Amino acid sequence: MFTAQILEIDQAIVVQCSGRLVQSEAAFQLRNAVQSHKEAKRVVLDFSELDALGGGGLGMVAFLQRWAEQNGIPLTILRPNPQTERKLKEFELRGNCRFDIERESGVMKLVGFPDRKHWVASNLAA
Repeated sequence: MFTAQILEIDQAIVVQCSGRLVQSEAAFQLRNAVQSHKEAKRVVLDFSELDALGGGGLGMVAFLQRWAEQNGIPLTILRPNPQTERKLKEFELRGNCRFDIERESGVMKLVGFPDRKHWVASNLAA
């Protein structure tokens, strides 16, 4: 089973993916989650809880990368497991796409906040 939960942080979205991104239904769920936030200035796909990435899921991630590029939105893949990262790198080597992969968990820096203290202060002010 695949789930995609969205966190909105300032003008960015973090899509926390868990389970198996292998079937068409899961791929479309990811696409809909990302594209429903067209106002986002940055997209982070958190793959730290993703168990498996199949061909359909890989194709959808590549589609979303191209869509983000065309719309001027940086897209980052956060903390994929080694098997998933290997699949992404192999896909890149075939010349299909270029992924921005981040291995550290600094989500706040990825979405434009220098540290957690700044993030907490900005949320308290809102």
